[in-house]
Amino acid sequence: MKTCKDIYNLYQDREPESQIHAAFGEVAVNDRDEKFGNFTPLHLACYFGDEGAVRILLEHGAFVDAKDRDGYTPLCTLGMYRYTYTDEEKIAAAARLLLEKGADVPHSAKWTTALLEAIRQMHFRMAEEIVESGARIDSTDTDGQNALHIACLTAGNIAHTLRRTEERLAYKLAEYHSEKQISEIQAEIDRLKQAEEAVFNLTKKLLESGQIDSEEKNNCGKTPLDMAMQEGAMHIGTLLAGHNPEDVLAARVGGMDVFQALFHQNGDALDALLQQGVELQTLCEHREMCDFLGKSPLACALAWSNFDAAERILCAGADPNFRMMDEQTAFAVWMEVTDIGGAEETYICTLELMLQQGWNPEASADREGNTALALACRHVGYAPGKTAVRFLLEKRVNTDVANLCGQTPLMILYGGGYWDGRIPPLPMLPRSYPYGWKYCGEDEAEVLEWLLEAGADARRRDKWGNSLLHYIAASCYNTEARQVAEVLADFPLPDIAWTNNEGLAAIDLATDKGSESFVKFLLRHFC
Repeated sequence: MKTCKDIYNLYQDREPESQIHAAFGEVAVNDRDEKFGNFTPLHLACYFGDEGAVRILLEHGAFVDAKDRDGYTPLCTLGMYRYTYTDEEKIAAAARLLLEKGADVPHSAKWTTALLEAIRQMHFRMAEEIVESGARIDSTDTDGQNALHIACLTAGNIAHTLRRTEERLAYKLAEYHSEKQISEIQAEIDRLKQAEEAVFNLTKKLLESGQIDSEEKNNCGKTPLDMAMQEGAMHIGTLLAGHNPEDVLAARVGGMDVFQALFHQNGDALDALLQQGVELQTLCEHREMCDFLGKSPLACALAWSNFDAAERILCAGADPNFRMMDEQTAFAVWMEVTDIGGAEETYICTLELMLQQGWNPEASADREGNTALALACRHVGYAPGKTAVRFLLEKRVNTDVANLCGQTPLMILYGGGYWDGRIPPLPMLPRSYPYGWKYCGEDEAEVLEWLLEAGADARRRDKWGNSLLHYIAASCYNTEARQVAEVLADFPLPDIAWTNNEGLAAIDLATDKGSESFVKFLLRHFC
């Protein structure tokens, strides 16, 4: 009498199939291998994907829904078969035998099912047998994912592997490699393409079954279509979105809108959408896309420093002057990006393209009435801001356009921010000011010199009587104040005696700040 352990050793020793099948004919169908997952012989046959052994055991009356130590039935064990380059028709035939004997699909495991595992392991023919058997197939796994979710995940993995393999083939062809290596890679590509077609056909059958809700969300709140877009399963995404997968452009879009294409950084889908003439003067309404919500496609691309996408969107007709709900333009969004290591050439190319597409940098770019130059000055600590200032000055934009608070780009450079002018009735209550909104250093001093050399008027005052000196005094400490003083010494400046509407002069602010260097500069040059 043979045991499960004996048969397992036969498989491990790669004994002939005839010898293994003979052993299955001699084993008790209710035998258990306590060391190997408490398998029955039928579990063991399914573990090795052995259709002949499954047939023998079923003919001997093996119980199809026996469970191993982890709660898996033989059908689920078959679905989890992981050996590469197996004969999928034999796996499907084994599944068909089990299903004909009444194998339970929804209760084939604790936290998953045989169908879900078959799809996960790319046993698509087996999965089709389960679907066609009429069994209930609407179960979900521990992550709340149904068969459509898993199909999208698997299709995405196939698509990713296919792209990588095609790239490897291109590399091998560019170099000298043996024909054997090339043919092996090509065979792998062919296998992946067949798998891609198989999972697509399976998805169609899952939908046609009418059992699975294509709008069902997993534990992360994602539908199968969301998963398809996330994983790059474009043909399946097209199918789930209700479009025709035979339509070349629709298949490239994969059910995405322009914001989803940008979010998932799918350049091919974006190109297809642009070819379809997608609306570009629109706003993102996807609440799960926190960085994109309420922004235009151009603003979304710039928010993620996706300059390749921004270029394509601009060339497709996006209006760089388009203002969003918060009255910001895409440029205003871009200036807030903390990109400190980007390529200056890329920034300049984007700015040039914006100009070519009708960008007006002297128009208001936010609800505060700031121009592009003012916003660039506000963010000179980041590479895009500093580059934009230099670019705009080279284009000879107006350096003195004031915002709604009367603040010029010079004042914005040195910590100017929006203020409604309200002063609390009691001095102990918290309040804000139009100045002192940021700490200024070397970058600001360098840009200050550029602006003054370009003719910026340093003697302008804001709505509350503050001059540039007030702003500098409120945002610089000793070291930074010395740098500013060296720049200011060569240019005409406001009178030190000028006071704002609260009766404060720049020297008063510098004194309160403890900026001894700036106080000395003011006294030396104006007294």
